[in-house]
Amino acid sequence: MHVAVAPKAAPELRHLLMELWAHLDTIYGPNPGTEFSPEDLHEAVYFVAYAPDGQALGCTALTPCEWGDTLELKRMFVVASARRRGVAQALLHASYAHARAKDIARVRLETGVQQPAAIALYRREGFVPVSPWPPHDTDPQSLCFEKTLVGSAS
Repeated sequence: MHVAVAPKAAPELRHLLMELWAHLDTIYGPNPGTEFSPEDLHEAVYFVAYAPDGQALGCTALTPCEWGDTLELKRMFVVASARRRGVAQALLHASYAHARAKDIARVRLETGVQQPAAIALYRREGFVPVSPWPPHDTDPQSLCFEKTLVGSAS
């Protein structure tokens, strides 16, 4: 398996984002008209994990946010057949490396209360709960986390 930065126009990225949206619909119910596309996050850097045969296994994105030395992790998703095989950790570690190279001190994320596997993963990876930020601060389904990165590029 390897993780690479993916262009926003990559068909496999679009497919993974569609799968992510369908997966979230099964957890939280349909929310038509709010589907994801890579263009939603204008300044995002997308990562895709690939199997040795080239099959896309998962994705995530890092996007700038209002906290300056912090990036927000978004759109984390691993296809069902690849879960519990280290794909999510590989995506996270590629994200950390990218952030450190940009001298970023922290990574933040939001996930949902009905995603216990994601919550457990983030806690194992050293993320700690933080107060929700807008628009998540008014959503009772949201949990927010932050990880301080050690060993930035400078």
